[in-house]
Amino acid sequence: MALERSDLLAQEDTAIIKVEIIQRKKAFVIYVIKVAYRKGILFTNSSVSQERKAYINSYNCTKEAIESEQLIVRYGKKGLDSLGIDFKDLWDLSNVRNIEVHFDYDNIPSFYAACDPGEYLSLDDTRTKPIITEKLHEEIINCIKTARSK
Repeated sequence: MALERSDLLAQEDTAIIKVEIIQRKKAFVIYVIKVAYRKGILFTNSSVSQERKAYINSYNCTKEAIESEQLIVRYGKKGLDSLGIDFKDLWDLSNVRNIEVHFDYDNIPSFYAACDPGEYLSLDDTRTKPIITEKLHEEIINCIKTARSK
């Protein structure tokens, strides 16, 4: 699928959340992957693998994406700066406008919501660990309760 086509819109910053349920402790652990699209490049930051990656679309690739990739490959963070991409903004969770929640059990339905920045997620003071809001916590509990009531 091409990211740069007239019939597709680039999605705003998204958090893909995997919820792992630990039944014996009656708790759950969340893992967050932030997805951001800037200057023809798809960036991901994973709390699961601790990796930050940049992907370029090999199909129907734009000149802007190729030039952006070359700057980033050559100059790293300085290349991002020259593109006008704020490194902190790129990885920040407070600007997320879409969330997807998926569970490690198939019988629990996934959850999607468009949201205001900071409505569901933020980063801790060290800016490394994701923090979920009470509202997202309640949505996750509701998904689990719905699955158990069936």
